[in-house]
Amino acid sequence: MTHLSAVIQDPTHNLNPSFENEWYLLNQLKLDETWRENLFEVPFGEATGELGYTIGVRTNKTTDFGGNSSGKQKMTSTLFWSYQPGDTRRDITCCPWDLRQESNGAVETMMGNKPFELYCGKWDVRKMNSAITDRALRSAAAGYSKWMTGINCVRMRYPQVLLMYAETLNELSGSPVGSYPGDAGMTAKEALRLVHLRAFTDAEAKADADRYIDRVSADKQTFFNAIVDENAWELAGEGFRKYDLIRWNLLAEKILQFKQDYLREMNDETAGYPAKLYFNYTDGTKKRIDFSTVTWHGLPEGKTKEDYDKEVSFWGSERTASRKQQLETNLPSISSGLVGDGVKVKNRYLMPIASTTLSASGGKLQNSYGF
Repeated sequence: MTHLSAVIQDPTHNLNPSFENEWYLLNQLKLDETWRENLFEVPFGEATGELGYTIGVRTNKTTDFGGNSSGKQKMTSTLFWSYQPGDTRRDITCCPWDLRQESNGAVETMMGNKPFELYCGKWDVRKMNSAITDRALRSAAAGYSKWMTGINCVRMRYPQVLLMYAETLNELSGSPVGSYPGDAGMTAKEALRLVHLRAFTDAEAKADADRYIDRVSADKQTFFNAIVDENAWELAGEGFRKYDLIRWNLLAEKILQFKQDYLREMNDETAGYPAKLYFNYTDGTKKRIDFSTVTWHGLPEGKTKEDYDKEVSFWGSERTASRKQQLETNLPSISSGLVGDGVKVKNRYLMPIASTTLSASGGKLQNSYGF
């Protein structure tokens, strides 16, 4: 509490009012000297680091951006679906689309029924400065398949300080609106409100978000649950979620919840995942999707598919498919050693003992779950 309060009371670090601008500056390799939201970054230098290549928006044979990027880290449909309406973090964090080379250039392309393969858009080659994109193009011209971005890895942002403060004060005071010796002069509820409301720009959506904060501040446990959710919405893709869930002893529980949430949406043929999406492009080049037009929850009243530029199959299409790859193969395989039939040890070690160490011990050491 002492250290968190010290950071909050010192005016050096603040929230960038724009979540989008926070990530734009990182992609541009620009230090934010106004808000200084980032407290600690691992410096990668010009020719190292794969943020934007291995993690980030996937590019597929795009000649404008150096060919391919791998986009190995994936988000889920349930995370995407959990964001409140108007939360600007959703479309920056979760991308159910990739960039593919077409005759008219690099085109945002919806990926269809891939509910466990959403890319993380916090790192986006189109937001990167020319030094990075030029390096990618030179690498492609020289026959190299991989290129480095040099984007620093941020290990502490100011919203994390606020969320840790809110979590700690809620525990120590026993209430989202309580106080405790050494606090920063703000309640846990006020700290959470700062993080949550920053994500909303529309006035009506922000008012709804404020009412949400009031609802989740009813008691200590409800507020803690909201802290768990807010960490996901704010920090997804940044490498903290697994370890936070382990710290809270919620890893297996949240994986199970993800699977149950997916099944619930698939079983709801009326209000669950749509079988088709319709959307318009931003202009006549048809390269960028106008995400304000995407029919995430079905066609709006008075609209027909003829009102849209494009139609694609989506997550709900598997309800009537003869081969249910996502439901019957991919979903059961995800973290099956933690959540599934016959799991003997639900809470595994943070890191298992390495196989070489087990071998060298001559049978004296073993992992309790037989790995």
